[in-house]
Amino acid sequence: MAAYHLAFNDEGTLFVTRGRLPPAIRRSTPSTRDGRTTIFYQGLGRAQGMAFDVDGNLYVAASLHGQRGIVRITPRRRGHAASRGHNLVGRRSWTDGCAALATRDALYHVAWI
Repeated sequence: MAAYHLAFNDEGTLFVTRGRLPPAIRRSTPSTRDGRTTIFYQGLGRAQGMAFDVDGNLYVAASLHGQRGIVRITPRRRGHAASRGHNLVGRRSWTDGCAALATRDALYHVAWI
């Protein structure tokens, strides 16, 4: 499997984006040492940077239903657009309730509610 972007949650589970068709976010638990993965979420286009918040939500810079932006995927595997933007490639949460949003050529500090 070709993995492009990586993120660990608080339990130590590794999440990776997969570039081959069909695109998917896969996960590998710490007890799985042989490289086996399971599909966590499917349906994103061109998934890029990933990050978790303190509630266990996974944020991915990707397309969802033809809309580019930051997609929030809950621990129950429900995805929806958290923000929209054509050139977004990453997001980072801050403890002050704000977030850093990265595009291909700029970095923004925004209020994130």
